[in-house]
Amino acid sequence: AVCGGAVRSLELTPAELEAMCAQIEGLAVAPGQMQAERFRDFLTWINRYGPPDVVIDGANVGYYNLRPDLGETLSYQQVDRVLQHLEGLGMKALVVMHCRHFIDKAPMSGAERAMTKRWRDRKVLYTTPAKMNDDWFWLYAGVWSTLRTGRVYMVSNDQMRDHHFQMLSTRGFLKWRERHWVNFHLPDKSPRSAPVFAFPSPFSVRMQSLPDARDRWHVPLADDPGRWLCCAKL
Repeated sequence: AVCGGAVRSLELTPAELEAMCAQIEGLAVAPGQMQAERFRDFLTWINRYGPPDVVIDGANVGYYNLRPDLGETLSYQQVDRVLQHLEGLGMKALVVMHCRHFIDKAPMSGAERAMTKRWRDRKVLYTTPAKMNDDWFWLYAGVWSTLRTGRVYMVSNDQMRDHHFQMLSTRGFLKWRERHWVNFHLPDKSPRSAPVFAFPSPFSVRMQSLPDARDRWHVPLADDPGRWLCCAKL
């Protein structure tokens, strides 16, 4: 910046991340004892096989550009394309999907069942239990991994604006989402075409102070993206 300072990536503190994990767990297990037991199983699993570098919202990827209302079913190949691409970038990935996508009645070919079995065997797939919202699981995996490693990406085009996500601490959640959310695009259905990802910028696009004693602030201009106003106390 012209004022001699640099904008930074603003992250939640460990205490804030711990609080968010506790809040997500509380919302996930609220329905009853069975849900609490199933979520404890998940905590045991992720502590054993995590933390991942990237968490994939499997259903969101699998239904991308599809019309379930017209009879189109989830594409396991789309999930595999995203998974393979991210692993090719050297990332340890975790796909989270509801168990209904893997039951005997699920519309899967033999090749798709073999493919998803390989995901299970490699511990890159976690299937969430019946009668529970899978969103809480992959969201917890992301926040927990941030707490453990400081960096994790969440691959989903779902911005989590649904009413049940409004129960989260809005300010902290939005601050975390800004630094970890990755939107994606699949150009076509060809397995040869690479997915396109929109990773977060290296810095937080929000008002922030400079870490010195000169009392200076950087303020992003809403009507001119990419430009910042530098303010200093005289």
